[in-house]
Amino acid sequence: MTHGAPNAREHYLRWMRASSPALLAPFALIGISQLLAATGAPAFAAPLGLRSMMLAAAVGAVLFGRTFGRRITLAPSGMPTENAIAFVRSTSWTLVGLAASPSVLGIVLVLFTHSPGDALLMLVLTLLGFVLLYPSAVQWDAWLRHLVAPAEEVGV
Repeated sequence: MTHGAPNAREHYLRWMRASSPALLAPFALIGISQLLAATGAPAFAAPLGLRSMMLAAAVGAVLFGRTFGRRITLAPSGMPTENAIAFVRSTSWTLVGLAASPSVLGIVLVLFTHSPGDALLMLVLTLLGFVLLYPSAVQWDAWLRHLVAPAEEVGV
């Protein structure tokens, strides 16, 4: 890579190794949700609109993540390399958190509904979140190239 950040791939691989346990966490949470759903009917009725609210929040997290990932291209160029790497790493962790949020919301939903269908729906939303939001090496490279590129002078 040019413009002062020759080791973007190395930083990406280091971040990917650190974030790989986060890829397994949603499956553990969905497994717990399935166990909760198998315990039978809840002792009380779920609050009205809870399922809709949790589904909307899960879908909203994934959609927000798609927009949030674009903030890097809106950031000004000319950043020092270390600051750019920290910015990209922080954004990547936020995207992973947003991708995993449907599984967390799913466990809360299943606590109330005891429905295996809700757990599976949240698993699908979580997988969709990881497919759409997990940053690739190509994205990291493009983001870093943009951030460390010489700042463009703006004429008044």
